[in-house]
Amino acid sequence: MEEAIYDARHFFEDESKPIDRYLFPNLVRYHAKESLTTGGHAVVEEEGGQDGVEFIRDANNGLILHYSDYVIRTLKTDDGKLPVLHSETREMFYFQPPLNREMLGIADDGPIFRKLVILW
Repeated sequence: MEEAIYDARHFFEDESKPIDRYLFPNLVRYHAKESLTTGGHAVVEEEGGQDGVEFIRDANNGLILHYSDYVIRTLKTDDGKLPVLHSETREMFYFQPPLNREMLGIADDGPIFRKLVILW
């Protein structure tokens, strides 16, 4: 993400123009995807059964990445804190199911995905 932010800033600096707050996050998203692709990761733009990193577009220029048993969301933040819950989908993402359901007496509901959030 740091490299993507750096590249997005240079887009405007090279043209000696002020940063456009609407375009900037799109450029960060673009450069983050490009960096993963050139790093040898298979990038998929929508849900599918392919190996590698699966990208799903999140609201407000975020990304949702599926990798192995991880689901990773990148979210913009102004104050370094998790964005406020404004949807049931995000609330469900923030909920982290227990990793050892058997120990807690919870029925097996399929695979457990570890959920991570990257703030930028």
